[in-house]
Amino acid sequence: MSPTRTAPHAPRPALARLRAPLQEIGLNTIAFGIIIAIQQLLVFPGISRMTDAAGFSQVILLITLSTIVVNVIGTEASKVALIRSEAYRSKGLPWDAPRLVLLSTLVVGALLALVAVVMQVPWHLIVQYAAITVLGIVRSYATTPDKYDGKFGRVVRVHSIYAAGAVVGLLLIPWTGTAFTPFLLAEALSVIAVLVVRARHRVVAETLRRTEEFTATSRSFIGLATIALLVNAVTYLDRLTITPLIGATALAIYYSASALSSSLSLITNPMGNAMLARLGRMDTARQGQMFAQGLLLAAPLVLVCWAGSFVIALGGLLVLYPTHFEAAVPLLAPVSLAAAFSNAVALLSPLLQRFLRVRRLLWFYLPYTLVYLAAITLFSTLWGLTGFAWASALANGVLFGMYVVQIRLSSQHGRSPAGEPTPEAAPVPDPDPSSKRA
Repeated sequence: MSPTRTAPHAPRPALARLRAPLQEIGLNTIAFGIIIAIQQLLVFPGISRMTDAAGFSQVILLITLSTIVVNVIGTEASKVALIRSEAYRSKGLPWDAPRLVLLSTLVVGALLALVAVVMQVPWHLIVQYAAITVLGIVRSYATTPDKYDGKFGRVVRVHSIYAAGAVVGLLLIPWTGTAFTPFLLAEALSVIAVLVVRARHRVVAETLRRTEEFTATSRSFIGLATIALLVNAVTYLDRLTITPLIGATALAIYYSASALSSSLSLITNPMGNAMLARLGRMDTARQGQMFAQGLLLAAPLVLVCWAGSFVIALGGLLVLYPTHFEAAVPLLAPVSLAAAFSNAVALLSPLLQRFLRVRRLLWFYLPYTLVYLAAITLFSTLWGLTGFAWASALANGVLFGMYVVQIRLSSQHGRSPAGEPTPEAAPVPDPDPSSKRA
């Protein structure tokens, strides 16, 4: 009798399951970090040396507004395409998210053009802003099929070309005469690169025509885009509120304490995007397991993020802002806690975005915004800058708490957050709960 043969290399399924998501998260982190790093470490400092204060402020304002529009349209259209990808795949339909991108860009563009005319913005600024924003929206959405396919290396290559274009554009400013050259060239080259990628790798079929899933996808997009608009508005609200409430000096101290504490988002945001891409490829049969894991990880996420944010903020304060060290030390705990709650929410958001009705998720951000506005007004009046910092931590804690309560309630009642029965209660689960609307 011949001896029993065994496989020379036994498979290690646990490692195999971990390798793919870790690689996706790592590559998405690199892709996300490339643009942030090139802008913050090279482009903006370079422009500040080539322009006066008024010119530099103009660049900051317009690029900030452009970033908000790109986030609200391009990024959220990408998210909704990933969230609803299973619905399209199961019915053999092409993605019609490009139709959403086109219509949203036209509507927002018309509104911004009207505002620009009323405010008598120079036409050359309007043209440059429009070009940067439209190209940014295209770049942001057009890499979605690569995320769906798990090919984040392609996204890294596109963003690397963006970085190269930004560097060359920075060198060309003396010849072009406009400080927007780095952004224009970077976006143009990255869009060319992503179009080449799309031509070579046709991952999914896409169309500008309306499919039978367009209404449900549009509703999801409107909810996510509204949330993104609220989040972006609150994100930049402190720049407008600190100075009138407690003075310009307080603004410098606050940023010296908080600038680096939020740097963990360079890790958590790409992790969240990679998680969303994987959840988008997952059917609802595993949602109960995913919610249970999210509930277990919620508190440890906050603690780890708080410790990491505090250490990073303290180090940044010692090295980069020593003149504000004494005044900013009392702020380290609240700004780090606010960053911790924010990063924990970023990591839980993909889970809720995939399985929760977007309309319900939108309601989470309304009390969050109201608490933020009320708290910064009251706390800063009572306790100055320290109160302002704790108000931000409170608002972010309220948002985090609503996320955790929603997951816990859904788990306790044995139902999905969207209100549909879990697979244990229904033998045939709906492939996409987000398509059901009240």
